[in-house]
Amino acid sequence: MSAAAHAHAHAQAHAPSEPTRPGLTPEADAEVRALLRESAMDGLIQVALTREPNLEHAASIEGSRHQTFLARDREGALVGMGTRSVRRVFHRSQVASLGYLGQLRTRGRSCGIKRLRAGFAELDAGRLPDELPFDLTAIVSDNEPARRLLERGLPGLPKYTPVGEIETLVCSTRTSAHDAASALEPEALHSFVQHLNAHHRRHAFAPAWQKVDFGSSATRGLEIEHLRVLSHGDGRIRATGAVWDQRAFKQAVVTGYKPALRWSRPLVNLGLRLARQPALPPAGSTLKMAYASHLAFDADDFEGALALVRSLQIQARARGLEQLAFALAVDHPLRDALRKKLSARPYRSMLYAVGWDRAVGATEALGGNLPWIEVATL
Repeated sequence: MSAAAHAHAHAQAHAPSEPTRPGLTPEADAEVRALLRESAMDGLIQVALTREPNLEHAASIEGSRHQTFLARDREGALVGMGTRSVRRVFHRSQVASLGYLGQLRTRGRSCGIKRLRAGFAELDAGRLPDELPFDLTAIVSDNEPARRLLERGLPGLPKYTPVGEIETLVCSTRTSAHDAASALEPEALHSFVQHLNAHHRRHAFAPAWQKVDFGSSATRGLEIEHLRVLSHGDGRIRATGAVWDQRAFKQAVVTGYKPALRWSRPLVNLGLRLARQPALPPAGSTLKMAYASHLAFDADDFEGALALVRSLQIQARARGLEQLAFALAVDHPLRDALRKKLSARPYRSMLYAVGWDRAVGATEALGGNLPWIEVATL
């Protein structure tokens, strides 16, 4: 069986107003979207991360350069895929270009190691000299088969080194709290970006935003009125955040439930409603979920962080959303307290530094800083 791979890399300048493109034909785009729809994450609740109505819209928020590999069998059927997006991040407090490997999907056992090697080779060939010497990826922590495979260091595959763990917190938008934050005035966007980057500079892999990003395809679906600011009494910015609803081009779709939960769902939903938590929707439903994005708060300011997230909950609820998701490093000082106070459901993922010609350790990748991942752009 032979593998066919397709990759398209852009060496364009960092012009956020220009959309990135996966470089696929309309037919291939449809094939990939079908594979994403059928590749649900296993568990009591099966959820597929889809990209409708096309891949280009989702790719535009993932980075300024984008590559896609497609693995096909002898008959030409799509049996696997993967992507690599290059985004601006902070690395050792400096702005750098970092590749992120995502959307690795295979169809059953049809996509073997040989095809994965060919696909990774295509991605490696698209690397540019201005990029960091390693890429980043995140794998769900309890996905042990995938982690064992990638950590084995098989010939022809890049070297995966665990460098940290993050926890995605999913919380209800129901809250009785007072909204202590305020909507951002358009003329204050420069200050918003300055505060955001001052915070992000102290972390590893945090996005380096530019004022021009806002209102461009880099923040598709996010408007100025969706940004929130919590201020000190003297007017200085204390914390920032936004509600980023991406359902128009990137969805989390419930594809099914394990039998025990499928039959007990009505009873479970009764309990969830009493607990003021979102109900489990019917199979085929898109979750009414958005991202709490562009977060920036001090690691010793729990009250400020909580007030900011509460404000985002209020805004999200007013827009018909039921859940908000954001991620913190497992070692972040406020992670546990926020999870408990928000009654959030935690989902852990392992971060890997992916070295193409050598293993890259945690010290080199993190530079002594905690990771800060913007899950809205993954």
